[in-house]
Amino acid sequence: PTMAPAPLFAVSFMTVVGSLFFPIWIFQGLELMHFTTLCSLGGRLLATAGIFVFVDGPDDVLIAALLQSSGTFLSGVMALPIILRRLQIVWPQHWHDVRDEVGLAWSEGRKMALPDFANQMLTNSSVVVLGWFADASTVGTYAALEKLVRAGSSAFTPVAQALFPRVAQRHLADPVDARALLWRWSLRLAAAAALASLALAVLAEPVLELLFGPAWSAQAGALALFAPSIFFSVVSTVTAQLWLLARGLQVAWTQTMWICGALRGTALATGPLLGGYVGLVVAQSIAECLAATVFLRAARRGAGASP
Repeated sequence: PTMAPAPLFAVSFMTVVGSLFFPIWIFQGLELMHFTTLCSLGGRLLATAGIFVFVDGPDDVLIAALLQSSGTFLSGVMALPIILRRLQIVWPQHWHDVRDEVGLAWSEGRKMALPDFANQMLTNSSVVVLGWFADASTVGTYAALEKLVRAGSSAFTPVAQALFPRVAQRHLADPVDARALLWRWSLRLAAAAALASLALAVLAEPVLELLFGPAWSAQAGALALFAPSIFFSVVSTVTAQLWLLARGLQVAWTQTMWICGALRGTALATGPLLGGYVGLVVAQSIAECLAATVFLRAARRGAGASP
């Protein structure tokens, strides 16, 4: 049987709500990316703690599905008071200020918000899509591999987010010095991500056996195919955040995000049909490689537009 309807709906619902409720683009506009890092990590830690507290056995599959997919939503809950305080809004006395500020933020940021939401949705929907085509065991296997790869990619995100305000300020003050800073940190992060991808690919079997038991050694090949996504994802994140947004190239970022969303959507639509969960793994790795290439081309084109 395919994935049960109730857990599948729970994952789908929390994916949509979470993507809407955690507006990273507002923090980018306010140049407060360190709050994004704290809220992102905090939401995931709360979701993980909730799984240990509330999930006791197979009967709690619905609760587990909700908690597993609630990390982004919980991050949004943590971010909401920060956003309201930074905008100097008190609820409900100044409810009209909330309306005006949200309207202003939306009018200025909707071109960035929509592609960001679309990419978050596509990135977080792979388990949901695979659940339409595969049984619960296969979906669980893929979800475990995806969690490992996502954890590897996410480890680099806080560094890029922390560098965002520094690069933006440096770019305004001294573009030449900002470019040197960008190259230095970009090469460091890319090299570290390449090592992480290579290590996971080479050590796939012992890593799976250590984390999940000897029976998982059969999935080492699929994990090795998935491992390059760490490198490509980090390249995309660093290029998008530091080489495009931090340098004020919002139009290039928006256009590139739409292209990458189309690539990721194509991978989700074709991967499971062509080869089950292994096909989805391969399709996603290819999509991330193409997305990184698109971001790098956009940064190269944008170099001529920067002073």
